[in-house]
Amino acid sequence: MVRTVSQTIKIWILMNKKDSGVIPRLTSYFLFGFILTQLWQPTTGADDISDADRPIPLISVEGVLKQQGKLPCDIRVPTHDDRLHMVLWFRNNGEPIYRYDVRSNPISEAKRWSDVGERVYFQSMSDPAHLLISNLRLEDEGLYICRVDFRNSPTRNLRINLTIIVPPNKPVIYDANGVTSQNIGPYNEGSDLLLTCEVYGGRPKPRVSWWLENAMIDDSWVDRKDGALVNHLKFSPLHRHHLNARFVCLASNTNQTLPQSTVAILNLNLRPLSVSITTKDTNLLADKRYDIECISTGSRPPASITWWKNNKQIKKSPQNPTTDDKNVTRNILNLIPVIEDDGKILTCRSENQFILASAVEDRWRLNVQYSPRVTMQLGSNLIPDDIKEGVDVYFECIVKSNPASIRLSWFHEDRELRHNVSQRVIMSNTRLVLQKITRHSAGGYYCSAYNSEGLAQSNVVQLRVKYVPICKSTTEELIGAMRHETIVVRCEMSADPPNVTFFLDI
Repeated sequence: MVRTVSQTIKIWILMNKKDSGVIPRLTSYFLFGFILTQLWQPTTGADDISDADRPIPLISVEGVLKQQGKLPCDIRVPTHDDRLHMVLWFRNNGEPIYRYDVRSNPISEAKRWSDVGERVYFQSMSDPAHLLISNLRLEDEGLYICRVDFRNSPTRNLRINLTIIVPPNKPVIYDANGVTSQNIGPYNEGSDLLLTCEVYGGRPKPRVSWWLENAMIDDSWVDRKDGALVNHLKFSPLHRHHLNARFVCLASNTNQTLPQSTVAILNLNLRPLSVSITTKDTNLLADKRYDIECISTGSRPPASITWWKNNKQIKKSPQNPTTDDKNVTRNILNLIPVIEDDGKILTCRSENQFILASAVEDRWRLNVQYSPRVTMQLGSNLIPDDIKEGVDVYFECIVKSNPASIRLSWFHEDRELRHNVSQRVIMSNTRLVLQKITRHSAGGYYCSAYNSEGLAQSNVVQLRVKYVPICKSTTEELIGAMRHETIVVRCEMSADPPNVTFFLDI
């Protein structure tokens, strides 16, 4: 009852603030007295309590600092034969702060009065109606009462407790070294990511969370003594698809406005995925220049490409690598193969110099083609200065060629030898066998080999055959002489070794 009388007095004062003249004032006094008389009528029990004296409903509303606040109020007419007269707004049970009066006017021409300036406006056409407060301030927080008067129906009251939400400051992101930047890294593929999000301010305290693109990955935070809320993120391991990923720190304490956010974009060093020598199927000719291309994909930054031959790095720097936007690196090696390179392994190695153990390799066994290289030698178990008539000797022709030689020939004093068992000349693969040699077998021997790249001749090996002395001349000569005459008889011998001792046999 006290609340109703108090509010009635406030309404009467508000209604008469702008009234003038004696007659309207007398009328107002009469009406005021009549209302008080009606309000102080005795009651007979709890069931006879009027709607005005029942507890006023209370709802809670949140508004965001510097945003627009909306306080709801139900102004719907209870019955079809009734109509809205006036809406009054009070703050903290004090004086009215806003009046919306349609007693003598249609709703479209309502009379409005505000004690708080143009920041407040009553929006009657929405459902429910709202008292709009623009650019909310901390001092706007408090208890509001909406009083709705009808022509016939009892007055309707609603209490609204307005709480002002203070958004937090913008989050600050630090990396493991305490550096803050929108672009973080580069980090190595496979490593751990350590980030810290620091947020100050906000009422109530905000929720601080980490998001990877649109997925939340961490919502744990601690309250530091200096008032900051801190969320430490450990994300591992980093994969290729995390390149340029957006790690977002959100700070939010209300759903009425977008969260405060800070984005960190991840930069990654990537391992090479593949490496390939593109000219593997090529046969190489000795002493000819070739450009050997190697292509590596997947590395970021561009891969470091090195060339190796039989696990020994080729020191001569190849041409500068070229890179495109698809993480493809090309490198060309200028190679002049020599005979000794045949069969060696040429390796192209691609690695990211910032990532340990990131190397990938492609290998190619070199096939270097060249004309035969031929060497002739006497059989290894023979003593060159101790070969006598009647023994067997053999020669070896050592041929190195690619492709393999297709013909091998033997020569004695520039005369080509043929395989002839009856003449005791036997040829077997790279070996020449002479059986039961004679002094006529002595002399120079060599071999020659031929393949698709050319013909080559070996060195000459001299065969020395030792034999007993024999007369150079096989004819008999009759020499006449007188008694006691001195004559000279010439005897020429052929022998090896040539030192011959003569004996006269008469």
